[in-house]
Amino acid sequence: MKYVLGLSGGVDSCYALHLAKDLDVVAVAFDNGWDTDVAKENARKICKKLNIEYKVYSCDLREFKEIQRAFLISSTMHAECPSDVAIKKTMLTAMKEFRADIIISGSNKLEGNPPAEWSIVDGLYVKDVVKKHSNIKLKTFPNMTLWDHLRFRNKTWNILDDYNYDPKEAKKLLKKKYDWKDYKVKHHESIYTKFNQGLRYFKFGIDMRTIEINHDYDLTKPPYPYEEFKELGINVCSKLNLSFAKILHDNPRDWKEYKSYRKWILKAKSILGK
Repeated sequence: MKYVLGLSGGVDSCYALHLAKDLDVVAVAFDNGWDTDVAKENARKICKKLNIEYKVYSCDLREFKEIQRAFLISSTMHAECPSDVAIKKTMLTAMKEFRADIIISGSNKLEGNPPAEWSIVDGLYVKDVVKKHSNIKLKTFPNMTLWDHLRFRNKTWNILDDYNYDPKEAKKLLKKKYDWKDYKVKHHESIYTKFNQGLRYFKFGIDMRTIEINHDYDLTKPPYPYEEFKELGINVCSKLNLSFAKILHDNPRDWKEYKSYRKWILKAKSILGK
């Protein structure tokens, strides 16, 4: 059996690769232009040490930044949706290219179970937000159809859930065996994800840390200081030709104002009485 594994360079995906090292596996990633050098080097080092093929996919980054720009202008809480959609579609593309049977993911039950509206990964949602807030056409962006979403769910193995996964112990092992470098805070291997974590907290009042299992965070404090978020936000928004102050202070909008497969599914369930 052949596998493809999504590798971000973070602790979850790197440890997942360590567990899968004796399988017939190829590591793949989607480069959205925002990964830190530490994360990219972590991914390269572990693949080299294990002699595992590592392929990085991408799209036109100017197009991708326009999509991210559209989501920030939309003022919904799902600024990370384009990246999440692209990553999942990339896994399906890699599965076909390498004739793999299963996608291995570093997602795990310790991340908790967020309310449904907190995380919407939806290809139709991407299309409609872009249509309403940008003049670009989606040409190279790896978007997902409804069928893609169903296939991804049915073909994915969350390997960490089959082991007694402890992120702290995983970090110790990765540092010792692969010279893995710690980026300190979960998901901060991506500059944009770090920005989005701050945006969700300071604009939408959402703290993703609250749903994590066995977390040891001080939840009386923000994920990171506001001044650090402001500096990061100004930098990110300037690269997207946006005003950080406007993005932060625009009134939040409801994702239901846009088309989405999620709305189709909810409507079908209501008709069927489920």
